Amino acid sequence: MVGTGDIPSLGSSGHFGKGGYFVAEADEYATEPKYDKTPKFLWQHPQIGVITNIEFDHPDLYSSMEQLREAFLNFAKNIKPAGVLVACADDLETARVLKQYLGKVNYLRILKKR
Repeated sequence: MVGTGDIPSLGSSGHFGKGGYFVAEADEYATEPKYDKTPKFLWQHPQIGVITNIEFDHPDLYSSMEQLREAFLNFAKNIKPAGVLVACADDLETARVLKQYLGKVNYLRILKKR
């Protein structure tokens, strides 16, 4: 399930499969900008969380980059205790979040480009 529009090859924003995993995409934008500014991804408590990059693209919701990083840190803390965080440490802002992350998951591996 993708949190935005249609995927042309599927003709929808997702599909019901037969596998053992449910993949959902959510981002740091507000649940409902006027009434509920909770970042959408904070409603999730995933087994596996993925952070690809962090960009300051919602100045209407976040007053600073620090506030945005805090939202991503809270997302990481929502990962289930036996879960895994996959994050791109080559992204400067993601790397800053990883430094603050207290390690609620039991395995964190940082891979860097060689």
